[in-house]
Amino acid sequence: MIEIQKIFVVSLDQDVARQAHIRSHLPAIGLDNFEFVSAINHQAPSVQALYREGKVLPYPKCFRCGQPSCACANNILIPQQVANWLSFLKVWEMCSADPDAFFLICEDDVSFRKGTNQVLRSFLTTFAQCEKNVLVRMAASGQNPGGEVTAENYTLSDRVVMSNAAYILNGHMARTLLDAFDRIETTSDIWLHRDVAGRSDVQSLTIEPLLATDLSFNQEFAQFASRIHPKGIDDRDLIRQKSHIKRVADADQYERVRKSWFQS
Repeated sequence: MIEIQKIFVVSLDQDVARQAHIRSHLPAIGLDNFEFVSAINHQAPSVQALYREGKVLPYPKCFRCGQPSCACANNILIPQQVANWLSFLKVWEMCSADPDAFFLICEDDVSFRKGTNQVLRSFLTTFAQCEKNVLVRMAASGQNPGGEVTAENYTLSDRVVMSNAAYILNGHMARTLLDAFDRIETTSDIWLHRDVAGRSDVQSLTIEPLLATDLSFNQEFAQFASRIHPKGIDDRDLIRQKSHIKRVADADQYERVRKSWFQS
């Protein structure tokens, strides 16, 4: 049997409402061995440095489809997406210190379904490790957070889901991610849960039905405003949404937008 040594919850220091949610939600479902990790703010010097050093894919190549002209709703990598990367790199560094240990990594708006702890205990008891690097996906964004999962009815699949809201990895996998990271050419969830997870030296799997979702992606179920792309969940978020730029039409516009990100 393997055990979860620590639950790391990524959270911006100022997000006290999200942190209050975690302090209430995780113990209520039997997950109380958690620690907050200070997320990187999108205006941090480390974010600016990656753009300055050419380590973030620039337009005119859309990071989603690879084309210079497309209809993708988000065709440029914005500072919030880069900060998300750096936040997870910070957590992976912490996990890599203990290669054989297993960790649960969550975002601070995660919502686990009733029965999650029982499913996790069953999974951890029966899990057979066959690769040094392990990644277990548990969540997908925008789903109805309700419902219940049971230890008798879960299965394991290789289905790729963008599981940043909640996933398990071991310290070996964390070190592999750190060693593989060079520059940012897509979002952190696509890179982790699809690209690196698909490598032959990674044992990646998905617990079905999914144990968790987030509370900021789907406007119908959102309790918090997204820190990456506003969804218009309330009047304040609607104002953010109107001025939020996540795509450009040409290289000149991209350069203007890029410069505007880091004006003092």
